[in-house]
Amino acid sequence: MIIRNSQWSNLPRDILLQVANRLGLIDLIKFRLVCKGFLSASCTATAKIEYFPWFLFYGGQDSRCSLLSYGDNCTKTYTLNLPQLQGATCLASSQGWLLVFREGSIFFYCPFSDVRIDLPNLPKAKLTSDHTAAFSSPPWSKDCVITVIRRYLKTYIELNVLKLGDNWVTHDIKYEGSLNNIKGSAYHGGTFYFLDNCRQGITYCPKTNLVTTYFDGRNKEIVFSLDKHQVTTYLHYPHSFEVR
Repeated sequence: MIIRNSQWSNLPRDILLQVANRLGLIDLIKFRLVCKGFLSASCTATAKIEYFPWFLFYGGQDSRCSLLSYGDNCTKTYTLNLPQLQGATCLASSQGWLLVFREGSIFFYCPFSDVRIDLPNLPKAKLTSDHTAAFSSPPWSKDCVITVIRRYLKTYIELNVLKLGDNWVTHDIKYEGSLNNIKGSAYHGGTFYFLDNCRQGITYCPKTNLVTTYFDGRNKEIVFSLDKHQVTTYLHYPHSFEVR
């Protein structure tokens, strides 16, 4: 059977997605350039068949970015034009999606499909180098939770939490112990992990609203009440907030 060129864009979405899931990163980018139908059907594809990771370098004078992969005796380099990243700060990345802050706005961005998903503005209009972030799943997942965190005033941690469809909730946590600026954030097994460079930090479980601190070889638990505006004595909140 011969398929006319005009009919390729009319292939069923499930077939297009099966094809996209079998493509490496560069082939997936080319696949998405064919037409809007190919782009839309492959929005969840992540080029997971790739064995070696890809690195995206940005931040030059213009919107050009470098995409690099280091494999067995082979280095691949490509140049992408990504205006969405010009003047932006990437806070976190996972499964092909970037969490980006630019000019007061925070949004998800997929550099390989050029899809942008805007989020509610953060409570703070400006971010500093002390902020770090993580998210639990891609933004098309209904269970996606986003966290942005920083240490301030030496004894406080500001934890911002967003569940897609809701507004940001800010928790100001007063802690006892020594903690440097948080350098890394990650999500695994239902829990967010935030660590400094001295093997200390905190964890946050969005399902139970439980925060656990790890300082000086000791740990303490802080529980955000799910039904009342009450917390343990270790939590300090200079302004009111709601925990759902």
